[in-house]
Amino acid sequence: MPTFRGEIVDRQILLTAHVARPSGKSAQGAEVVPFRALLDTGATITSVSGKVVNALRLAPDSWRPVTGVHGTVTTPTYSVNIAVPITEPVPGPAGETSHTFSRGANMEVALLKIQPENFDVLLGMDLLESFHLTIHADRFILSN
Repeated sequence: MPTFRGEIVDRQILLTAHVARPSGKSAQGAEVVPFRALLDTGATITSVSGKVVNALRLAPDSWRPVTGVHGTVTTPTYSVNIAVPITEPVPGPAGETSHTFSRGANMEVALLKIQPENFDVLLGMDLLESFHLTIHADRFILSN
């Protein structure tokens, strides 16, 4: 089973997420872009910062209320494809190599009302429910 292993630093699980316009919706110069992502099991919807919206030249699809720790706000939503690359070591005759799997989906995401310092994508349970997540002490394992 392909897995991604990492350390939990400052009580945060940070990794890289590849974000693109959904299949069939391209824009000049905007392909798949890697962004730092925070894995948040308390979030029900995945959200992106204004930096992601600008980099991919996204236009809002609709507006929806999003409830967080500071109350409910109405925010624009966007259609994107978000994938989490998972690299798995593959033993071979010439030594160990790696193969990268990418697990993700076309989905609706909300706009983050803030610009966090250390991430641009907040991965919520709408994406995480398709993974297996193990957390133990200061380490995590995300499996496909």
